[in-house]
Amino acid sequence: MGGFVQTPGMRTVAEIQDAISKLSEKEQGELLRWLEIQLGMREMVEQVARLTQSYVIWWEIANSKNVKRYSGVLQEYRDFFEPVAHILLWQGFFVICYQLFDQRQDSKHIHFRIDQVAQTAAR
Repeated sequence: MGGFVQTPGMRTVAEIQDAISKLSEKEQGELLRWLEIQLGMREMVEQVARLTQSYVIWWEIANSKNVKRYSGVLQEYRDFFEPVAHILLWQGFFVICYQLFDQRQDSKHIHFRIDQVAQTAAR
């Protein structure tokens, strides 16, 4: 049975902690800002992936080529598919779009991330 295999070039947690401790306070702050940007961007990529998945599911069902194939199942199990379609395709889609483009000061929307990257690049 396989376990975690360390590949050449990988560092242990202790090595990473040691390297970070050798950074100046300013460098540590820059590293933390960079990590925050990376995590925020990853979150946005995941949100866009969920949007894409929702669209693909909707298109598979709604595409004129597939309507005939799925219409019987959709009608027979309407009590299941209508709420699922509503939640998955519409509520989820609009909630994620709102999160990505929200302009409030306390949210980390796409404009916030762009400004964050620009400020870091300007340093």
